[in-house]
Parts: sequence; structure tokens; C-alpha cells
Amino acid sequence: MQYFNDNTGIWPESKSFDDHGYGPVPSRWKGICQTGELFSIHSCNRKIIGARWYARGIDPSLLAGEYQSPRDSHGHGTHTASTAAGSFVSNASFHGLGSGTARGGAPRARLAIYKACWVDVGCLDATVLKAIDDAIHDSVDILSLSLGGQLNPYYASIHAVAKGIPVVFAGGNDGPVPQTIANDLPWVITVAASSIDRSFPTVLTFGDDQALPPARAVAADGYLQDVAKRLNEAKAAGVIVARPPLGLLSTCQVLCVNVDKGRRAKILAYATSSRFASFYLVLGILKRREANVPIQHQLIWQFASGEGEPGIQHCGEQSDGAQGGSFLLQRAEPRTTNANGFPIEADGGVRKLADPFDFGGGHIDPDRASDPGLIYDVDPKDYFKYFHCSDDALGSCDLVDHHLYHLNLPSISIPDLKTSVTVCRTVTNVGDTNSTYKAEVQSPPGVKVTVEPSLLQFNCTQTAHTFTVKFTSVEMVQGGFTFGSLTWVDGGKHSVRIPLAVRVIIQDEFSDTS
Repeated sequence: MQYFNDNTGIWPESKSFDDHGYGPVPSRWKGICQTGELFSIHSCNRKIIGARWYARGIDPSLLAGEYQSPRDSHGHGTHTASTAAGSFVSNASFHGLGSGTARGGAPRARLAIYKACWVDVGCLDATVLKAIDDAIHDSVDILSLSLGGQLNPYYASIHAVAKGIPVVFAGGNDGPVPQTIANDLPWVITVAASSIDRSFPTVLTFGDDQALPPARAVAADGYLQDVAKRLNEAKAAGVIVARPPLGLLSTCQVLCVNVDKGRRAKILAYATSSRFASFYLVLGILKRREANVPIQHQLIWQFASGEGEPGIQHCGEQSDGAQGGSFLLQRAEPRTTNANGFPIEADGGVRKLADPFDFGGGHIDPDRASDPGLIYDVDPKDYFKYFHCSDDALGSCDLVDHHLYHLNLPSISIPDLKTSVTVCRTVTNVGDTNSTYKAEVQSPPGVKVTVEPSLLQFNCTQTAHTFTVKFTSVEMVQGGFTFGSLTWVDGGKHSVRIPLAVRVIIQDEFSDTS
């Protein structure tokens, strides 16, 4: 399977791209290995089977300090490629944390690298469009664009989908307020950032006679990455960050330890009480089972040990840019509570309980997705039919009923329910030939939901069924969105759930701002 990675390039020497155990490059592959600065034909292998870079038309002065080749000088392209399809790397850890075997989502997949983004230029429409066109020609199996922001080229991705190539976009790092998601067209898979399923509790021990040598922090302006870089240059043993325990720390070049703001005073008092204060770190690990959607807002304190006073660093919003393409079948498995039974919260500038707009379809469960039971299939022709209805900037929509909720998507969102709306959906059986599914409905508050028929029977001749979902308002209010679900169950191993989102309105022209 060939995977397209459109980003800042790749560092081919990484162990994540070792081709040991791979067979010959598939004969249907039509791509090339474009050479350039510090990137020879030997930089490609049976894992990285193709590479291209796009700099035509860009002012050369803007590319100063970058590799004029597919080689990655930034790191984002390398990390997204390894996240999606990195090979198995044993004995991996970060300073001893998280020890084990590192691997991507589909470790045996092959990579095709398309460097269309540059540090001082960004991702230009022309370079991304050319990369998508080349990837379609090269016969990739999946397109992954780990790029935030509202991109014009994402409209061109419809041509890849029409040829049977799934397209995965990043949803951006904004939120959780409404209308902050990017790259949300119906024919693409939009992936949100989420936290890892582990935490690393750390015991911080004070003492002048500990094993670590005294470390002096250097006061510096900027984000945590800049602070960590300067501390690394000053041979610091680590960084202590005091801020609310929300989201993730930014990338550190040295060990970074997060503490609550309440502990800051004790740490600063110790740091200023001793001329040669030092800290000894004892690391541990605690397993967790859920992940939230982190959008970070951080405040950083940098402490100085030895001579001088503690410096205070302020840090604004950070983004982790996390998005990986999946080569496996998708299945929604949303959770509304964490492992302890408490409601999941959406991180961000505004803290709130998470809803389907925050966690979307949930985390992918590849094992269960290999046998989903039923699927909601879409003919690419329908995407073209609704193309001009997807965004006002694309021109007029000439459909009589242009609402996107008529697309056969595995979700239903009704933004303008006054009295009643009826929506059709078609499901195709890909499980046991002789199957019977029953509808289980959780209606959104204030809305009555009726499914007809509520029982679907499949056999060797009847492999697909169309059903209707009628939404009826039972409260006359000008409200916000409320949520529910429709689940088809076969009484056995299959439970096929889609989310329902409904907003009841009284007036057509209405805007709710926060």
C-alpha cells in the first residue's frame, strides 16, 4: 500500500523508514525519486519508494537555509510520515520515558513523499495542487495532508476521491468553540488532534547532594521551544513548567516536567534559597484508556538555580499539529466518559463538556473496523452533485434541496429544524450474509426521531437497504445544537452507530455568538 505524505519532506536516515524485510517496489508504482541537496537516488528504498519536491516559482531568498530536495529541515513532515507508516523501531524512548517499540499506524505501508511546504513560505496552493496531481498519477493508495488552515487545494481532493483514493486532512488546532474546524468538506476524512493514552507522573526531589550537577537556567523570551533550546545549550538537566494540567507540553529538547501552579512557590523558594540548588528526577508511568482533544493555552515559569533570580516566561497558545493518516478501515467508537466515569472535557480557551462536535466519530478501532457489519457508502458522483453547495465561495447551488444532510454520510446534522425534516440513508451489509438489524434511537433533547423501517433484513439477494429518519420538533425554541444517536444492532457483535445533531429554530435569519 502506497501512502502520500504532503508536508515538509523527510529525513530518510531515520530508523522509522528502514526497509528491512520489505519486498520489491510494487510494479504498479509510477512515481519517481527526485534527487536534490543531500538527497540522492539511494535516499529512496523499498520503504520510501518515491519522493518529489516543489520550489518552482518561489523566491529563492525565501528558501535560504532549507534543503533544495525532499530532505526535511523542519521535522514536521518526518514526524507525520512516521506517525502514519513508520516501521517498527525497538528500544525506543524519550530519555527513558515510554520505552518500547515505536511504530506507525500502518508500519508495513510504503511511503511516497511530496515536499510542498517550506518553513518561511508555508504550503502554497500551487505546490500542494501539483503534489496532489502527481500523487494521483503515481498511483498512491491514500492521501494524507497534515496541514491546518482552510486550504484551497482541499477542493481539488475531490478528484482523488472520485478515483477511489481516500483523502485525510488535519482538522486544525483551534476550538472548541463552533466553526473553528478546518478542512471539513464531506468527501475527506478530517482528523482532530488528541492526547496520548498515558501520563508520566514524576517525583521531584530537592537536595544539594544529588547525582545531577547544578543547572543554571538562562532567562529568555519566547515559547517553550525557545526556552528549552537555550537551556539545552546551557547544559541544563531539565525544565520545570508550572501551569494548569491541561493539554500537552510543547516540544522540549531537554527533559520537561509539568507541575501545578500551586507547587511553583515551593520550587521557587528552594531555587532561590540555595546558591547551588539542584533537582533529582524519578520517573514513572501510569496507564490510561482515553484521550481528549487538546488545544493548549500555557503559562510557563522558568526557574534559575545557582546565581541570579528566577525568570518568568509567558507562553501563548501552542499547537501540536498532530494528524496521522490511517490505512485501515474506519469505525467510530466515541466515548463520553473517561476511564474513571467522569465526563470528557474539551480542552481549549473555553473549557466545556465535550460533545460530538468535539470528539467527532471517536477514535479509530482498526480491529473492530475490519468487520463493521454495515457501511454507509457514497457514490463519488454525489460529491460532485453537491460540490457547489459545499461552500458559498464555490458559486451558486442549483439543487432544489441543497442541504448536505441528504448526502449518505455516517452522521446526520440538521441545523434548521422548524417543524419536521425527513432524511434518507442507505446501508450496505458487508458482514454475515443473512443478518437482521434493529434500530435503536437516542433522540436529541427536544426532538422526536422516527426510523422507518426500524428492522432491516439482509440475505444473498438483498445486500442494501434504504431507510428514512424523520426529525420532529417538540419544543418551539430558538436553541443550540442538541445531540443523539442512531444505532443498528444485530443482537451479536455488530453495533453500527452514527451521531445525530439537531438545532431547532424559529427564525431563519438567526446568529448565535459567544
